[in-house]
Amino acid sequence: MFALVAASAWSAEESAPQSAKTTRFDGVWSVTVVCADYKDAGVGAKGYTLRMLGEVKNGQFEGQRGKPGEPGSLRYSGRIQPDGSAEFQANGFTGNPEYTPGRLVAATPYAYRLTGQFDERRGTGKRLDARPCEATFVKQ
Repeated sequence: MFALVAASAWSAEESAPQSAKTTRFDGVWSVTVVCADYKDAGVGAKGYTLRMLGEVKNGQFEGQRGKPGEPGSLRYSGRIQPDGSAEFQANGFTGNPEYTPGRLVAATPYAYRLTGQFDERRGTGKRLDARPCEATFVKQ
């Protein structure tokens, strides 16, 4: 039930594809996303924890949970900047309606943004849209 983009104007030094600043994040990362119970004006949603693996190559993060397009799937995609700041785009398809704000039917597409901060071994992130969620990244 899970998975994990930002562009900015970089200087020539920052955009060098193989620079040590960018590739220091390269490798396999385990990801844990925790979303607490969510209460809104309508129907709330149960909290949940999702786990997945992702990979960074040349500063670009790609992670997928589940089979793309199927209920409960999620994809994270984005760039980790040389200073460790990151913004990911999340795209997925809802699973069990009890865990979805508004009790959307399974397989409804959804998306949100996640910002974060990384060092060589760990990273943290926060969901920017809709329900509050936090992500933890650990380099394997």
